[in-house]
Amino acid sequence: MPYCPVCDRDFKSNYLCPQCGSVMFSRATAGFIIALIAGAWLLIRAIYIMIFWGSTSLSPFPLLILLMAIFNPALIPGLIAWVNANGMLLTSLGILSSLMIIVGSVLIYIPNKTAAGSTLTIIFSLIILLLAGSVFITGPIPIVLNLIFFGSLLIGVTLGIIGALLGYAKK
Repeated sequence: MPYCPVCDRDFKSNYLCPQCGSVMFSRATAGFIIALIAGAWLLIRAIYIMIFWGSTSLSPFPLLILLMAIFNPALIPGLIAWVNANGMLLTSLGILSSLMIIVGSVLIYIPNKTAAGSTLTIIFSLIILLLAGSVFITGPIPIVLNLIFFGSLLIGVTLGIIGALLGYAKK
């Protein structure tokens, strides 16, 4: 919906404000919605990881530990130690980055803050991608778990980048 910066209101007029006659600006509504969905998606994912991969649990993911025990039992102590040491830190950074993506999506909707919101959304989407890049597990069977687990990550990051690009284009 077009926005008049002088009257500080939204109007259904296409080009000129019906009250003051100034030129109307368009809001980046599609970018806002897609970036907001991305932030919410990644926040839910990070909270899910925090609950089920918390540092108080003995196993980060019971099915993963079962598969590791079947195919390579030597990896189990290292995996549990890694999750206990770094799991809470990474998920906390994931939650903070998700919240910053939501803040960026709100900034995308504000007419004069669209570029700042788009930049914030892209930066923190890439930070989430870099944080998750250190958690890939190798082996024949865990690749399926990586596809399921990181598929949701790629959906959220892709939506965040698309929302930011639509914000830059003011669509």
